[in-house]
Amino acid sequence: MLKVDKSLKQLYGNIGKLITSSLKLEQILQGIMEEVHLFFNPEFWSLLRLDNMTDELYFVIFNGPVKLTDVNDIRLNPGEGIAGAAAMNQKAYFVPDTSKETSFSFKVDARTGFTTKSIIAVPMICKGKVYGVIEIVNPVDEDYFSEDQFFILQTIADFSAIAFANAALYENTLKASYTDSLTGVSNRTKFNSLIGRWESSGCNDRRNSEKDFLSVIVLDLNDFKAINDTYGHFTGDDVLRAAALFFSTCIRNEDLLFRTGGDEFIILLREISADKLTKAQNRVLGQLKAGNGKKLTEDIAVNYSIGHASGKCHEIRQLIETADHQMYSSKRKIIKV
Repeated sequence: MLKVDKSLKQLYGNIGKLITSSLKLEQILQGIMEEVHLFFNPEFWSLLRLDNMTDELYFVIFNGPVKLTDVNDIRLNPGEGIAGAAAMNQKAYFVPDTSKETSFSFKVDARTGFTTKSIIAVPMICKGKVYGVIEIVNPVDEDYFSEDQFFILQTIADFSAIAFANAALYENTLKASYTDSLTGVSNRTKFNSLIGRWESSGCNDRRNSEKDFLSVIVLDLNDFKAINDTYGHFTGDDVLRAAALFFSTCIRNEDLLFRTGGDEFIILLREISADKLTKAQNRVLGQLKAGNGKKLTEDIAVNYSIGHASGKCHEIRQLIETADHQMYSSKRKIIKV
């Protein structure tokens, strides 16, 4: 019994260290599930994530006789199978013998050829929010899991839910620090962070590593001070929000929009070739020019000056300066007229 107590203490200690040592959720969950493997020694163990849009469960960690790629397209509907019931009812389930459980789903067994005999499914819940379900299937050394193992896995699921909650809080904090509170678009802090990263390594991120060609479009509202002086700052804020909303409708989902100053915005477009970039840039510029001088709010027509430049990602600072210079040249002509 003393040996079990020591191993249990070590299990909780290791999981506690994982949660407090990093904010990288994937790394933490992989570590927790490895601890689950070592402690329970099941034939098969997995972690399913809850899709908040559909309430379906899908596998993010899957260890056993087959690979995650063999089941990553499987989705369990709300209430489907033991895991689906655990998520929907926010309740842990212990099924010593699945052959006697009518609610058991054979969807995964049918895909993998695996035979589930005994299963524990525990939802990961923190402050009433369900993040997913941990499952262990078929103990290697015994016919069935025990009640003690059922209780221990529930505690591990509670630890895992805390990791999810901490990661979500960190992501929300990070997003808030990178978001302009008035318009909801990315702010100067995010823009500066991007400049530093692209200057040192180009556009080499996992999603768009091949998109090395960059277009910078700078926009600055004309006579914005006059709007504030004439209509008041609340109306000025409405104009900024309306401008940001309009600019966002002119770009693609993968393009980036920033508010970098009081009434200045920057759009970044990326493409895999100069030709494709030119086409994307011309389309965006066409929509921006078509909306220039139109009423973006109920009463006020909004005019803005535009500058643009295109090149390679690592040239971003030079491209910004070129686009900025072009924008101010355009603004001076408007003021002179």
